[in-house]
Amino acid sequence: MKTRILLTILSLLFSVVSRAATEIDGIYYNLYSSSKTASVTSGTNKYAGDVTIPAMVTYNGVDYSVKSIGDYAFQNCTGLTAVNIPNSVNSIGYDAFARCQALNSITIPGSVKTIGRDAFYWCDGLTSVVINDGVTSLGDFVFAYCSKLSSITIPNSVESIGNYAFENTPWLNSQPEGDIVYVGNVAYMYNGYMPSNTSVILKEGTTTLQSNTFDRCSGLVSITIPSSLTNIGSYAFRDCNGLATIVVDAGNSKFDSREDCNAIIETSTNSLIAGCKNTVIPNSVTSIGNNAFYNCSGLTSLTIPSGVTSIESGAFSN
Repeated sequence: MKTRILLTILSLLFSVVSRAATEIDGIYYNLYSSSKTASVTSGTNKYAGDVTIPAMVTYNGVDYSVKSIGDYAFQNCTGLTAVNIPNSVNSIGYDAFARCQALNSITIPGSVKTIGRDAFYWCDGLTSVVINDGVTSLGDFVFAYCSKLSSITIPNSVESIGNYAFENTPWLNSQPEGDIVYVGNVAYMYNGYMPSNTSVILKEGTTTLQSNTFDRCSGLVSITIPSSLTNIGSYAFRDCNGLATIVVDAGNSKFDSREDCNAIIETSTNSLIAGCKNTVIPNSVTSIGNNAFYNCSGLTSLTIPSGVTSIESGAFSN
């Protein structure tokens, strides 16, 4: 037993040591011996000038593949002017480049799948961003308050965009008011004030209805979901008190609005995930999903059929 405890302690100590920041050619890394991978991390000195991150580093004769740019890695590096990211990197962490005010432009390779929350937050000098095909997720506030960001290229591979991702950027401010802002195949937000009695037909090819897309759009009375839509974010229709009609295209393989129910049902689970004031729950529905009727103050009555066996958190909140 004592031997086993000692081995466990030694294993934990080795694990901690193997993760200590190591400087290699002016860049600091966390090295992971078990997977032979490395993550760029913050150093004792702030990074400045042009930085090129290699795809592979060698330490004590061992090669490590650089797989990520970690949380806070370049945060507040106000002298950083450019960074070249290799195709080996598959994620950019939380606050990774926040407040790098001299950074002018950035190209994200398609190998990067996720870009974390606040990754480029408040990069005042950032004017253009190119995200290559392959990236799937952008975190909350990822480019928020980049006061000079006017050019953004985002591929159709992006399936999820966080809340306020482009808040207070010239790019977002230049989008037409009174219309949906599409970012690639994502219906990101309705821009401006929505007039009363507005009907929306999401364009074919849209794959994602982002969280809060129609937040506080009290003028929305009907929406048509295309066959291409496969992802619906939370609170997509929050405070849409006038919403009365929801129709999902019959060709959609992920969602349906069976029996003219005026709701969105996840077909494979028979879970009602979004309803409105005129929803009639079909007998085939077995669950009412999280926040399905959240803030639906126009709802005055509803009959829940006997086949429903679960009502999830916040389903009728407010």
